[in-house]
Amino acid sequence: MRERVVDGSDTLAGMPTSPKNLAPAALSSRDRLMQAAEAIILESGVAAITARALTHRAGVNLGMVSYHFKGIDDLLIQLFDENFERFAEMQLVLLDDLARAKRVTVEKIMDAVVRSLWQPPVYLDEGRGSQIIDELFAHGSAPVRAAATKRMVAGLTG
Repeated sequence: MRERVVDGSDTLAGMPTSPKNLAPAALSSRDRLMQAAEAIILESGVAAITARALTHRAGVNLGMVSYHFKGIDDLLIQLFDENFERFAEMQLVLLDDLARAKRVTVEKIMDAVVRSLWQPPVYLDEGRGSQIIDELFAHGSAPVRAAATKRMVAGLTG
């Protein structure tokens, strides 16, 4: 439902439609949907994700959601996986740095472990990735949370 707001811009579901809020056209429609999902999650939380909000924000046809994904949950699971992968890579960097240290102490090991768990590395626009992981894990649908749990366990065990 479009509405006209005081400044003359159109909105859809409370989101401005100005060009600055749309994903760059040079990206694939899948990537534009993923970026739109990230932006909506960071601005309004996972509960604000709908097919219409995503496609409007990404500037793509509604059919692109089902073309690229099995549904919204599949998109969110893939978004979680991509962000978790970057998070895991940064944790490995911290551990690699520790492995290269000339003198490794229990304190250094604990510091690296605690920093990687409690102060996630900034790997995507000032920590956006860890915020997305947290939001999807805490507030996603049951299938999204189950997939996130499975991915996290797999990442920790192997």
